[in-house]
Amino acid sequence: MHGQKGRQTSSINYCLSTMSDEPGNYNHAKPVELAGLSVLLDRLEYHPELPAEVERPFPYVYFLTIRNHSDRTVRLGARKWIVTDQYGEQLVVEGEGIVGKKPQLAPGEEFSYNSYHIIGENSVAEGSFHGIDDLGRHIFVRIPRFEMRVPVTE
Repeated sequence: MHGQKGRQTSSINYCLSTMSDEPGNYNHAKPVELAGLSVLLDRLEYHPELPAEVERPFPYVYFLTIRNHSDRTVRLGARKWIVTDQYGEQLVVEGEGIVGKKPQLAPGEEFSYNSYHIIGENSVAEGSFHGIDDLGRHIFVRIPRFEMRVPVTE
């Protein structure tokens, strides 16, 4: 997991910049949370065989599905994650794309993927995906908060 470590003081409402179809074209308008667009955590699994750093040795793979039950076609082009450990330290990860893609979802369509976070302490992850709808409005959808716990060894 790549990102910047530091304190996050605002709630997760939207990325500072939202994407348009043109590279380098950023709009600083506040996006709206689109009713009917949702993210589900399908599964969360500990995978000790994945590469990890000494200070963060516990990799968790998450499986998400983004569902578009709105009446708008959306294109998602950015993501933001905030991973907070049990001591309040935060790692903020944001950038373009979702696993290298910018999925377009018509009403009734879904996009599923998996990726992973690596933790060193008990942690929670939450975030949001950002994009535009077919009216050109900047939108976002929240990623539900989930817990990752350091495995207990006997």
